[in-house]
Amino acid sequence: MPVSTRLKLFIVLSLAPCLWADKTYYFCPDDCNVEVGFGTCQEDGTCLCSPGHVGVDCSQVRAGLSLQKRRDGSHGYRFITRGEIEGDRRVADLAYSAGNGRMYASVYDSSGRDAVIEISSIGDTEADIPGWGESGPARPRNGSQPLPMVPIDASWCGTGIAAGNMCSQSHPGGRATPGWSDEYQTAHGWRDEGGYRDIALDSTRSFVYTVLNMWRAKQSDTSSESDVDDPYEYKFRIYRWDGRNGSLASTQNRSEIDFYTHSEGWILDAMTINDVDGTLIYKATPRDVNSKSHIGVLEVQNDVLISVKDVPISPSYLGKRCTTCATRRDAFRFNAATSASIHGDQYVIFVGSSRTENSDASYYPSVLKIHAEASKINDGGVDGPEMYFDGNNRKKIDHSTFKSVVAHGQYAYAGTASAGCRAGDCNILPGRIWMFSLTFTDVDDHGSLREVVLSAGENEGPEEINVHRMAVLPDETMNGGFLFALTGKSATSTSRIVKLEIGGPDTAASCTAQCFRRIASYISTEPLRAMVYAQDVLSLITASLTEPTVTYARLSTAEIISISPRYGPTSGASTIITIAGSGFPKESTLEGKSNFAACRFGFAIDEVDVFPIGGWVPAIVVNDTIVHCTVPQAGEISVRKDYGPLASGVSIVQLSFDGFHEHSVTNRDRLFNISLWTDDKTVYRFY
Repeated sequence: MPVSTRLKLFIVLSLAPCLWADKTYYFCPDDCNVEVGFGTCQEDGTCLCSPGHVGVDCSQVRAGLSLQKRRDGSHGYRFITRGEIEGDRRVADLAYSAGNGRMYASVYDSSGRDAVIEISSIGDTEADIPGWGESGPARPRNGSQPLPMVPIDASWCGTGIAAGNMCSQSHPGGRATPGWSDEYQTAHGWRDEGGYRDIALDSTRSFVYTVLNMWRAKQSDTSSESDVDDPYEYKFRIYRWDGRNGSLASTQNRSEIDFYTHSEGWILDAMTINDVDGTLIYKATPRDVNSKSHIGVLEVQNDVLISVKDVPISPSYLGKRCTTCATRRDAFRFNAATSASIHGDQYVIFVGSSRTENSDASYYPSVLKIHAEASKINDGGVDGPEMYFDGNNRKKIDHSTFKSVVAHGQYAYAGTASAGCRAGDCNILPGRIWMFSLTFTDVDDHGSLREVVLSAGENEGPEEINVHRMAVLPDETMNGGFLFALTGKSATSTSRIVKLEIGGPDTAASCTAQCFRRIASYISTEPLRAMVYAQDVLSLITASLTEPTVTYARLSTAEIISISPRYGPTSGASTIITIAGSGFPKESTLEGKSNFAACRFGFAIDEVDVFPIGGWVPAIVVNDTIVHCTVPQAGEISVRKDYGPLASGVSIVQLSFDGFHEHSVTNRDRLFNISLWTDDKTVYRFY
């Protein structure tokens, strides 16, 4: 049907039941931005938006997350630390224990020393007001926080730039490693300046593990082959903190329970916990270029942390392809690790980069899978299935490494990072997230791998170069759900959290089941490296890589995806709509409220959202993906006849799970003003 004919037909149909109306909603405004691929115009005059876009004309980016706001525009869960009061700086990692509701952050303290701090609760800080107060999420005062992790003596430095001890630079392993040209830095591992600063959480036993990678200038005059390209000495220590009795600092005079100090000459690259037996598995890189990297296992025996394994990695598959590569320290330079259960057995998946040819330019993303049980690790050397993304049997990813990994259901997902290459023939590649089966072997059918390519920035969109962290919002099957990927470029640029649909190998935009595709992205104004999913509150928690202050935020995963029907009459409040989405919380105690959830309808004036109380209506949560509410009259939402849906025919729709008061004007007004709302750009249309 020609557009002109279709337009005439639509106007007749839409005006027939409401001839008195001043306006109907616009027919496919801006042609739904079809020329740039944002949407397509449908027969009924509404826009069908492409994945990743929303709005009446599909021009807005779908965020997938909400930093929830009150009616006055203030955020409920965003807190900027106050310099010396909290003292947190450059947060590298977050770990959350759903068992006790506590969160732990790997930070630098106000003096630049490596430390772990505890946040007692990420929940509301006042009994009757949702959100955090002026002091942010609840936490012990500084005098009750764990003591910083101090190097073994004054000659050693930690990972960052600290006051005293001549520690005027960060750990050299986190910068351009001597002997390796800058353009290949990240491809050899080490994610950011300072290196590995992650937390490993044994949530079953409430132990928290942190690591202190130490370094100093070479002390000995004895020369070795490795001295040619490495003038530094290395050492690391793994700390065990006790969260069994409340605060980490409640016992041991604010100190750790104990620690394990590795022998000199090693850098810790990655570690994780075997969720079944609570052992800690780590990977360490030697100083000596011609020595193999090691896998170590620590366990608690008689309440003492001891080493039960420390064995070299002996990769048989790599050895067949490049004999000299397999015996060097950089056969594997890992950045991240995760545990996984496969057919009842426990495994660890390490990801990073590997030297696959006898050349300093031949480093490509790699994956290694090993048994997590110490009894199944051979004392003579550990081996396991290996994957190399180097162009021989994998898609070539120049100047990249894997930086993050997460396992979910029968798959694992690995995110890439760019090397920051500055060579003339080197292009910065967009981040990629690869999906692979947990049962992979050296001889798998490699065509079964799937990838989602993110954005490289510039004219292509946001700079999603490095995939720093990933977290999963599972569905009821525990195989599907959503994957959140924390991306960014430099340590000073903004970050984006990309939301992907997961559950199968189909990467097509038109996928309807078993999909693996990007569907939304949320922008943060601060650089982020730390992100964790708190399932009990259905939120992502983030912390910024900034100083002298840090921004903590709690982002709701509740998202409106679609509304049905999409439009209704201007007059009358009889249209019941079904809101489909994800991450909706289950109903809890009403505490005097008539409803657990509510919808609000409003509009925007000069990019400022306006939500009259007349557009506030009760909602019914059917399950974690369906909510019902009744649309108010357009006049109840509009401030006056020439503002709001009466003029435009369009209303913004948002959700709150802070309740609804059917009666009592005083309580209604107060609850409406303090309730926190999703920030979706979903619209409902009036005719």
